[in-house]
Amino acid sequence: MLKNPVNQYVCIDYSSEEFSNIIQQFDSVEAVYDKYYQTLENAILADLGPYKPKRIGHLTLIQKFQRKYAVDLSYHATIDYILNLIQQHQFELDINTAGLYKEDCQMLYPPEDIVKQAIAKGIPLKPGSDSHESKTIARGFDIINKFFKHNNQL
Repeated sequence: MLKNPVNQYVCIDYSSEEFSNIIQQFDSVEAVYDKYYQTLENAILADLGPYKPKRIGHLTLIQKFQRKYAVDLSYHATIDYILNLIQQHQFELDINTAGLYKEDCQMLYPPEDIVKQAIAKGIPLKPGSDSHESKTIARGFDIINKFFKHNNQL
């Protein structure tokens, strides 16, 4: 969920059509990406006391519709900054296979190059499949298994 320019919450991953509406609300797909990463940064830095989750999930969920709504900017520096925050706060990173099965995404959340950056920074990885039904539990884990074998985490 993101707050749009008129302070209403919008669901960025509901549908491609809804994402198109959100782009119109923000005036550009890049502005939506910027807001997503600002919101992620705020979540990492938020003081929620002892109940704060320690795992960051769906680092690149904003790319769910990337094949339909491409961005013209590179977010490498932004993602590196976010990974540094995750490292500094000793959080874990969810490596989620759900995006592999989304028509307009077809990649991990986050993609492999970002996973490799996280490994290089010593960020612990946790597998996820974002299953909403039993038949998709651990779907795609054969693809991400190599990351966990590398870190002796499985």
